[in-house]
Amino acid sequence: LADARDGLEIATQSPEYRVAACTELAKLWLAERDDARAAHYADLALAIEPENLGALGVRIVAARRAQRPEAWRAAVARLEGVDRLGTMAPFERLVQARAPNAGAQLMSRLRSEMPEQSLFELAAWYDDVGERSLALQLLEGVGDHAEALYWRASLVEPSARHALLARADAQSPRMVFPFRAEVIAALEAMRPHTTDWKPRYYLALGYWHRGRLREAATIFDALGQLPRFAPFYAARATFPGLTVDAQLADLRRAAELDPTEWRYGKLLAERQLLAGGGVSAAATPSRYVARFPASYILGLTHARALLAAGRHGEANTLLDTLKILPYEGSGEGHALFREAKLLVALDAMRDRRWDEADRLIAAARVWPERLGAGRPYDADLDERLENWLAADVAARRSGGGAPGAASIDRARALASGSGVEARVVARWLQLDQ
Repeated sequence: LADARDGLEIATQSPEYRVAACTELAKLWLAERDDARAAHYADLALAIEPENLGALGVRIVAARRAQRPEAWRAAVARLEGVDRLGTMAPFERLVQARAPNAGAQLMSRLRSEMPEQSLFELAAWYDDVGERSLALQLLEGVGDHAEALYWRASLVEPSARHALLARADAQSPRMVFPFRAEVIAALEAMRPHTTDWKPRYYLALGYWHRGRLREAATIFDALGQLPRFAPFYAARATFPGLTVDAQLADLRRAAELDPTEWRYGKLLAERQLLAGGGVSAAATPSRYVARFPASYILGLTHARALLAAGRHGEANTLLDTLKILPYEGSGEGHALFREAKLLVALDAMRDRRWDEADRLIAAARVWPERLGAGRPYDADLDERLENWLAADVAARRSGGGAPGAASIDRARALASGSGVEARVVARWLQLDQ
């Protein structure tokens, strides 16, 4: 702590870091119970940044400890004016009023999607400044949530730890995603005191989030096939550095444990495509589509797998009826639609069905609204591939025969990269073989 304070003192000399350094010094002195110095540094930060939430919090705690009600009320009112949706001011009012179960009362007032995260954030702040009892009140207010219980177990006396760990181990791991340094420290401290697999899984997730990949990998490997929890295997399948075979094995295990979740079918098909298994990749989403016909995301995966398996006609039929809700960057639906139309057009060209080929090439130029993407401005459209194929159909229909070497070189130049153009031109080059 002495070294940290020295470094922060030096940082206060720089205008760039002065506010942040003063705020952290205020919190450090508050944790050391030196309220006067804490208030001094908080005032220095507020003089430059009057709406600094951390410094305002320090002023509130320092005034409460010093039993200066007027200063406390002024600081709380100032914080409320700056942070109207914040949790500290209403919690401080509950604490000052000696409200029973202050943490639970605060939790009941929140209307956010994951209100426990707001209490976790506030608990971490109070714990940092030495207000452990208030941090515990907030964690108690969260109730039977795995993160809250393990965190509480790390803050209480050893005699009270066993009951909290038993409750924590009994909680479902669903929707538990530890990422805060305080929770990771609590899990590290409690890990030797429980044999359950779940705190180790949470710790692996926390290490992963913090970039401690080697430690996370060690835990994931050690857990092996122990958990009977599908999201564990889905998470491990996406962990960096795993082989495709290991990913496939984990995703199959996830799908086996929870056959009602369509996302595992999607992930499994995508990994099978990555492994080059076009046939198996097409079979996987086909099974899931039958059970989840309303999932257009699964439908897109199915279409992509059908194209990879060479089943262009089936992909074309699927994309003719698929309805995709618009989303940011939603161009995949049209890209697959275009690729399917052009590949089926090539099949028609191979069989000398010129009218059908022309119709399919023209259809590839269309941007159906149901595919979730609007048609770009004409200046932004690139229809050289469609133009090339339409010209080739016209030449072949009139008896021009197979293209010459110059035409083939131009086609190859058109299909640079690995996108739709490259795949379509590669198939076009096979027409005359």
